[in-house]
Amino acid sequence: MPNRSVNLFINLSLQNLGNLSSKKKESHIEFLTDDDFHATEQSVKNVTLPKIQ
Repeated sequence: MPNRSVNLFINLSLQNLGNLSSKKKESHIEFLTDDDFHATEQSVKNVTLPKIQ
């Protein structure tokens, strides 16, 4: 995943407590498979949510 896409994924996920809406997924991160998407989303949650709470 290109750096710009990684940053976008993380920023969009953080706006919704680690979840990326399906609409934003379709419009910005459509190149990921569902499995890759969920794994990446979970990774963002694991790294960032403990720090937010």
